[in-house]
Amino acid sequence: MVNKLIDLNTLLVKLRLNTLISTGIFLTISNIVIGFFSYGYQILVARLLIPGEYATFIAFISVSMIFLSPISFIFILFSRKVSELKARNNQSKIFDLYRQVSLIFICFGLILLIFFLIFNKNIFEYLKINSWSSIFIIWGYILFGAIGSINNSLLQGIERFRLLALTGLIAAILKISTGWIFLWLGLKANGALLGCIVPLIFLWLYGYIISGSLRETKKSSDIKVFAKNDFRLFFPVFIANTSFALLTQIDVILVNWYFDVESSSIYAAASTLCKSILYLSGGFVTALFPAVVKNQIIKASSSKILIQAVSVTIFFGLLTSALFYIFGNLIIHAVYGPSYAPAGKLLPIFSISMIPLALIMVAEHFLIAKGRVLFAWLTLLTIPIEFFLIEKFHSNLNEVVCVIGLTGFTLIAVGYGILFYEFKKR
Repeated sequence: MVNKLIDLNTLLVKLRLNTLISTGIFLTISNIVIGFFSYGYQILVARLLIPGEYATFIAFISVSMIFLSPISFIFILFSRKVSELKARNNQSKIFDLYRQVSLIFICFGLILLIFFLIFNKNIFEYLKINSWSSIFIIWGYILFGAIGSINNSLLQGIERFRLLALTGLIAAILKISTGWIFLWLGLKANGALLGCIVPLIFLWLYGYIISGSLRETKKSSDIKVFAKNDFRLFFPVFIANTSFALLTQIDVILVNWYFDVESSSIYAAASTLCKSILYLSGGFVTALFPAVVKNQIIKASSSKILIQAVSVTIFFGLLTSALFYIFGNLIIHAVYGPSYAPAGKLLPIFSISMIPLALIMVAEHFLIAKGRVLFAWLTLLTIPIEFFLIEKFHSNLNEVVCVIGLTGFTLIAVGYGILFYEFKKR
């Protein structure tokens, strides 16, 4: 009987490995398409608004991200919990979980609204606005950005990847169409942000319907959003998200501080393109996460899943770097124009330096799915070191890129070394 169970577990693992790469490639392609539409929306807004209004719109987005980033770890934990419920064949509880997490974010939104009302003068001054409507629209974007994003975590957890890609595409098209209408009506920066809110409302409502369809006639009355065992991951996953965000953004902030406007804009252009490598690995992270959670439930090994995800991430990273090396100048000219031409020389080495960060993202999500973190603490220790090195070595942009590459490769050498040591001990 035990042997039969082991054989069954082995078969299940092999089936997932066969679909991991194909699913990861599918999600990566869908991310690229959705990203293309999102980039198109940025161009639309930039063309329909005067530069000052466009800068205001970007400021609205930046402020919103400041409030959304600290709570983004909940999406990861929610997806993990949904994957666990599905693996335990307890899908009827997912609707209750979805509803309660939505209520948590609504409470967060009410607290945030009070914060905005208290500090409205500071917000008016920082954003250089004098309209209360802008305050409420920013608040709405943050609120629906939180509860709307639950949809993606839900679909990831129940492994409906095609639906995840489809809803993402519909949301991107909704953003462009509704945003154009609001801008045509003359709502300026407010209209551009309203165009972002409409698809988020759609995602939330659709996720509510999907989660409701999983509910059985028998209602679960003993639901807790997270069990005691889940709370131990709250702080580590929060640190993992925050530290990784800082690690991938601190270079841009420091370059803006140490270099002139022209050099900063060239670096920003190269950074935006090369950090797309992180999004290329995002599709494989999405596919990997629920598969690893399932293996945890059935006590099966997930090492082969990690090896495949790492291999594919390295392959796509090197492929992207090769494309930047060959066509870098052409890409810069086509996307940003001739004034950004010097950024083409940064692309090859910059893209190579992003591969370690993509590998960190893959490994950390793999570990979170298993109920632990590692790179969160390593990254937290690395941030001040990278800060110090950039402060010392910033005579040119190439030095900054080399520092990023050095710290990244050191991180994966230490982190993956620990993982390999743990694996060999078993």
